[in-house]
Amino acid sequence: MCNITTFSLIFHYYITFFYFLYLLIGFHIWLSGSIWGTSWTFVLAILPWIVLLIPFTLYKSRYLNVLNLGNQVATGLGTKVEKERRTLLIVAVALAGSSVSVGGGIAFLGLVAPHFRKKISRSTS
Repeated sequence: MCNITTFSLIFHYYITFFYFLYLLIGFHIWLSGSIWGTSWTFVLAILPWIVLLIPFTLYKSRYLNVLNLGNQVATGLGTKVEKERRTLLIVAVALAGSSVSVGGGIAFLGLVAPHFRKKISRSTS
């Protein structure tokens, strides 16, 4: 009886360890940013965010151009600066979050890298 219990316990730990390892590898692949092995389910999951927020962002692009001129000029042109900035920030976070949820951390790096380059090189292009 003791041998069966010991064997059962060892088998249980063996299966648990390899299942945990399987989950850990899947988490590592997602975290590092791979879309290998994904399916259309992920595309369908991100589709509502894209369909709703991209047209909204394109509609609000004129406010982005006005906000780029500076706070005083934007206020002088009749833009509610804080309201528009808050709205556009929420939309940007939602779009970035949805893309990172599907693509992993590499998607975040791809979204942030051009802005880091711009800050480091002090370029306006």
